[in-house]
Amino acid sequence: MKPVTLSLSEVKPWIQEIITTRFQEKQILSLVGPLGAGKTKLVEIALAQLGVNEPVSSPTFSLINHYSTKKYPFIAHVDLYRTEGEEDLESTGFWDLFSQEKGLVLIEWADRINSQDLPLDWNLLEIEISKPPGDKTRSYKLK
Repeated sequence: MKPVTLSLSEVKPWIQEIITTRFQEKQILSLVGPLGAGKTKLVEIALAQLGVNEPVSSPTFSLINHYSTKKYPFIAHVDLYRTEGEEDLESTGFWDLFSQEKGLVLIEWADRINSQDLPLDWNLLEIEISKPPGDKTRSYKLK
């Protein structure tokens, strides 16, 4: 899919469209982009669109934050920034997230794992985010 360049206010309807048309019962949203590109902000906007009414922050140190909504009683927000490889995930419970019958797993720094290792029975959407220097917009490429 061709990248789109959006301001922060334009991201809300864009991610809502993706949620409405592309999200399934077992959904992985993989986010890739440099530090400061807006991965956590995109997660915050997506979770607000789904009805999460609590503060959303990056789980950089806890690795996994949990939320729930009516549509998704199980939501995991994962930040792989501090991981050095898939071996680091074994002790965190990361792979156990996919034992749910229904859920949403949002993964920041998803390029730190091989997407082919993710469970095949979960729908995978990948968004690559880039930030033009000195610009307030972001480029989003949905894969």
